[in-house]
Amino acid sequence: MDSRNSQTNLSDNNEEELIMTLQNMTMSDASLARFQSASPKYYLPFSNDIDYWNTVKDLLAPIAEGKSSISEIIATMKKFYYMSTKIDVDLVMLKRFFEISKPEFVQDAEKKVFPFIAKLLLKTPELFPAPIQLLVQGQRGEVVLSKEQCACLLAHMFMGLTQRQSNYQALHPDFSYLTTLVEDPKANYMMEKLKCIYNYFSMISEELPKQYVSFKRYVLNESAHGKTSLDDWLSCQDELLDVTLFETGVIEDAKDAIHVDFANKYLGGGAVEAGNVQEEIMFTVAPECAVGMLFIECMKENEAIHIQGAQTYSNHQGYGYEFRFAGPHKESAELTEGKFLSKDIIAIDAINFYQAGLNHQYKDDFILREVNKAYVGFSAQDPQGSETKKPISTGKWGCGLFGGDAQLKFLIQWIAASRAKRNMLFYAFRDKGIMKGGQLVAKYKGKPIGELMALILAHTKALGTKKIKKPCVFEFIMNT
Repeated sequence: MDSRNSQTNLSDNNEEELIMTLQNMTMSDASLARFQSASPKYYLPFSNDIDYWNTVKDLLAPIAEGKSSISEIIATMKKFYYMSTKIDVDLVMLKRFFEISKPEFVQDAEKKVFPFIAKLLLKTPELFPAPIQLLVQGQRGEVVLSKEQCACLLAHMFMGLTQRQSNYQALHPDFSYLTTLVEDPKANYMMEKLKCIYNYFSMISEELPKQYVSFKRYVLNESAHGKTSLDDWLSCQDELLDVTLFETGVIEDAKDAIHVDFANKYLGGGAVEAGNVQEEIMFTVAPECAVGMLFIECMKENEAIHIQGAQTYSNHQGYGYEFRFAGPHKESAELTEGKFLSKDIIAIDAINFYQAGLNHQYKDDFILREVNKAYVGFSAQDPQGSETKKPISTGKWGCGLFGGDAQLKFLIQWIAASRAKRNMLFYAFRDKGIMKGGQLVAKYKGKPIGELMALILAHTKALGTKKIKKPCVFEFIMNT
């Protein structure tokens, strides 16, 4: 068991006593007692039912020894999925994945990759002698897992052994949708997502470094972030910092930067299902991110999630239906002092204005919500030992399926990044209108944040009084 499996911000003595008791028990005792007395604020990685666990061990044994064929492994996975969900999962996509693979690839899966996965699963009681603290709404908290612990949890999700939680039914993601879907227009790109997940297990079966992944929940509060009412933003005298605009490229191209995850309020969104936009792709090529889906409650309007150390394992091309696996990725990020890869992802969820109403995004309350959401995320803690603050690498946050105004979101993120004392790298995805923002940056860089906020609100007021015909906020500000 790695001592870095962090359980922080316990709210009362009873929970602290529970953890101490569990850590002092024998492994078999802990696997029973923690499920009988554990607080619902914890994610429990495996069942307390001895008959259940013995059945799992018996089914995993031949796989771990490399004695099972792919068809036998898939038959075992079907049993696992039924045991955990009571749903008969066919795993058609997984069958097809191996049917179209070369014989040597299948043999490698039978003799190396699946035995590695099975051995990971059998180590669950050793890796998790205590349950994982949930990162619950309204409380700042952190969970630190070793890469081996992350791999074990992903193996649970892949093999169908994720445990449904009695008090948190939504926190039960697995890969059943991904391994089953076939008669659907999505099937081609879903196969490509499956290739990425399998590539992850293949790569870590060769080498699983002793590194860590951190999941933090941030909550906006006055002591940490200052006052954040609309009047406070209007009176803010902090300077607007630098912005670099890129017409092409993607957020992940930026090295030594914090990458913004255009998140669903439920972390990961449809990553383990059919979703395949920015967040889902990020979690597919860096599967360690998806571990957080097991123990992180959905974000409230004043919260953000920070993932540090999640490695990218797969290269990819395309987006949505055009997504394709493009081979293994060679990681180049350096290690921090705490043995985390120097890779930071900030998950912030934008408002869905197709649901709320497209015109609502120009109202003061909605602008305040978005700037505070970005600010709490961009105020994330830099890695231990960092000499300078990492820049924010972002783009058109909430401007696709959620209907956001790209120019307005550019300005909101610029304001938030500047108050968080970070420069911003902005990827425009070939948006010529956004590229005009370079002129605005040149004019306003170094001026007070409050001045730009006042201009944004003047623009929204002009829209409301119909003094301007279209919501082109860059043009309005440059001409004001």
